[in-house]
This record gives sequence, structure tokens and C-alpha cells, in this order.
Amino acid sequence: MTGIGHSDLTGRQLEVFLAVHDTGSLSKAAQQLHINQSTVSQHLEKLRDSFGDPLFVRTGRQIKATDKARRLAPQVRDILIALEALCEEGNYEPSKALAPVTIAGNI
Repeated sequence: MTGIGHSDLTGRQLEVFLAVHDTGSLSKAAQQLHINQSTVSQHLEKLRDSFGDPLFVRTGRQIKATDKARRLAPQVRDILIALEALCEEGNYEPSKALAPVTIAGNI
């Protein structure tokens, strides 16, 4: 892939990236996210393709974040925090709605 566009990324991929970064383990990240290790690997592969970087390299039984992954981690964390906030702000309560409601049916 040449370059990366924001529409190429998903929130789930970013969650996986951060979980792997924070735990230093694909299996621990999978446990934390309640998914299987294969799914973690698939998300990481897509991110590697998108960023053009391995992001994590195996060192014995552990994995180590690349320089790029270490630079990305704070930005990814901020993005996920912003996404959470965005979802929390939009609670719709019909009983408190002030806008008119139109109900239509098909004949």
C-alpha cells in the first residue's frame, strides 16, 4: 500500500495495536480484548500494511515495539479516548427530545 488514509483504519485495529503495545504480547492482548490470537494477528497485519512498518518484532518469547510503534502509541491512545467520548455524548432520550417527530406509515 502506498500511504495511509484515515478511512483505512478501524477503531478495532487501533484497540488491538494499543493492547499489543501495552501488554507486549499478542496472547495477552487477545485475552484483554476477549478475542482470539488469530484475530489479533490479522488486525496487526492490516496495520503493518497500512503503516509500512512491522510495528512489533519478536525478541525471544516477547515482542518489542518498533520506533514507529512507540511514536504512534500516544496518538492512538488519544484517538481512542476521543472516539469513546464521541460515543458517550450522543445518548438520545425520546422523552426529553424537543424536536418534532413525524410518524408515517405505508398504505
